[in-house]
Amino acid sequence: MRPDNKFQLLIKSLSLVNSSLDLQVVLDRLIRVAQQLTGARAASVLLVDEARKNLQFVAATGKKSEEVKKIYLRPKEGIAGYVYHSGRPKVVQDVAREKSFSPRTDRLSGFHTRNLLAVPIKLDKKIIGVLEVLNKSGAFTVSDIYLLKTIASSAALSIHKARLYQNLRELFLAAIQALARAIEAKDPYTRGHSERIRRYSLAIGRVLGLNKKQLEYLEIAALLHDIGKIGIAEEILQKKTPLLSSEYEEIKKHPVIGTAILKDIKEMSPALGGILHHQERFDGSGYPARLKGKDIPLLARIIAVADAFDAMTSDRPYRQGLAPEKAVAEIKRCSGTQFDPRCVAAFVKFYERDLKNVDSQILGRG
Repeated sequence: MRPDNKFQLLIKSLSLVNSSLDLQVVLDRLIRVAQQLTGARAASVLLVDEARKNLQFVAATGKKSEEVKKIYLRPKEGIAGYVYHSGRPKVVQDVAREKSFSPRTDRLSGFHTRNLLAVPIKLDKKIIGVLEVLNKSGAFTVSDIYLLKTIASSAALSIHKARLYQNLRELFLAAIQALARAIEAKDPYTRGHSERIRRYSLAIGRVLGLNKKQLEYLEIAALLHDIGKIGIAEEILQKKTPLLSSEYEEIKKHPVIGTAILKDIKEMSPALGGILHHQERFDGSGYPARLKGKDIPLLARIIAVADAFDAMTSDRPYRQGLAPEKAVAEIKRCSGTQFDPRCVAAFVKFYERDLKNVDSQILGRG
């Protein structure tokens, strides 16, 4: 590749690496760029695990990538350990002749390393990881060292920003979970309901093939689908006998109340449809808007199935919950009327695979 073409590709590639706040996306793009620009056969990234005080493989190319990502190295172990400890790049043209090379990674992963180039990933003066490229046909050059140092230097800030974003998302989700528990504290019979809806909804979403971002919003909507019950009188929520029609009309307001509470939070916007419309029915007879079929947001159609299963299998003051297999049969019966058939099929697949043999106490009973 001509030098000017390689430089243009470097700029374009680094722009792509730096364009995401998803840590795994940043890392996966980083190793592909490093491998492509140096002409290596494989690449990997190790990041410092502060809790374990070691280096962990967090991304790797090739057929052995999943095996590699299970491996941890001690801070001074192998070439990566040397680079991390010294803060200097290391080129090894023949690992068989290199005393500091540790064959343990190859042994654990099944990968065979012939040569490698490793550089530190530095954020300011702190080393946060190591970037490696391996098994180049021919020798690694001074140009390769420069390229890899440039790539690692640019990626360091992207990794840092992605980690900060990940930490913020975890704090955000923890706050949402705390809010969901606060809602359930008003009604002891629904304790754990939101967490189960989250679990069931995510399982359905994964079977349906939702992408990572869709699953994130599904998780938020599932946890907060009943937040509007904050605005419902406790004597109605905790009533030990079946609801009167007037009381049921009050309960039916909770999706609208919940959406009104959250509508001004920008980050919540993609999840609001799941909260507002989780009580709609596929045949158009639900509430609050009597939406029908695919006019109902997908997140809401998923939550509707999860919510119904948990409601049917959970005990109430005035009735005992159904056995899980009977609840599943009822959901199947209502496919196409109350529920989206695709969501029902996805739930049944999840139930048969993961829930069928689970003790009912772990579901909604008791």
